[in-house]
Amino acid sequence: MVDPGLITVFFVGLVGFVLLSAFFLPFKRADAESGLTPTYEERCTGRRYLGFGFFGGFLNLRISFYDKFIVLGSVLRRVIPYSSVKLVEHKLLFVSKGIIIHTQNPEARFVLFPRQPQKMLELFGGKGVPVASK
Repeated sequence: MVDPGLITVFFVGLVGFVLLSAFFLPFKRADAESGLTPTYEERCTGRRYLGFGFFGGFLNLRISFYDKFIVLGSVLRRVIPYSSVKLVEHKLLFVSKGIIIHTQNPEARFVLFPRQPQKMLELFGGKGVPVASK
């Protein structure tokens, strides 16, 4: 028979591993980032548009700005070229203001809640991306 205390320790360790992975995996760099230094980088919370008015996804997120693209890093990393960003909006979403990144792919819409939203809006605007603030 298996000891219940051993099972408890195993599951607590497993939950701890998953939580630590979710915290440290955003630091892992994408292949496109190798050898490059970001112009600006911030950790913030964010989520992804799932369609039909639903959002889900990331809690802890790293956003890095480079010359030709941005990287959204969570458990997975997504490289988004500035040329594929249609619009960046800064508006009130339920309780707090967030930045919505609209891409050419309608399913790939992201909402970020950064600490310095004006800095991000300036960076997007400097890359020729249309910026709207409401």
